[in-house]
Amino acid sequence: MSFSLKSLVRVMALSCVSLAGMAQVHAAELPPVPDEIKAAGQLRAGVRCDQPPYGFQNNNGDFAGVEVEMSRQIALWALGSKDKVTFTCVTAENRVPQLLGRKVDFLIATLGVTPERQRVIDFTTPYRWGASDVVVKKDSPIKSIKDLNGKTLATLKGSVQAKWFEDHMPEVKTLRMNSAADALQT
Repeated sequence: MSFSLKSLVRVMALSCVSLAGMAQVHAAELPPVPDEIKAAGQLRAGVRCDQPPYGFQNNNGDFAGVEVEMSRQIALWALGSKDKVTFTCVTAENRVPQLLGRKVDFLIATLGVTPERQRVIDFTTPYRWGASDVVVKKDSPIKSIKDLNGKTLATLKGSVQAKWFEDHMPEVKTLRMNSAADALQT
């Protein structure tokens, strides 16, 4: 019986979720690594580079964060070494196209599950729950989401938040940015 890369990543990501205090995963318990991955000898992970503590590049330009470490653990289980993973920075906007275009083998990139995304992506069980906030200056008159009507809000291109405002509060203008850092500087 052969497993797809999606199945392998699903099982391995689920195993990563249980890393804290749970039994160690044994290679014999995991599905076989797809032949194309074995042949390449390397996993290609798409990770965020602007979402500390999940995925970012440190002061030396090295990839770091929880999702980077999860990718390394998957490489250890799949290929025997945490060093057998290469990283590609992905953004909220380009992460799905990077995966569908086979530029990366899998994403660990703060990607929320939506019905639209489920039509084209095979998700693992989520390993974290995310929430959204609106950041305003301390003395801002904006106290609730309703106060955003008629205002411009910086969001990330390709994010569920941008789509939510478009669908539910069309009177809020969105300025769609490439990165969280860009959005915070506006």
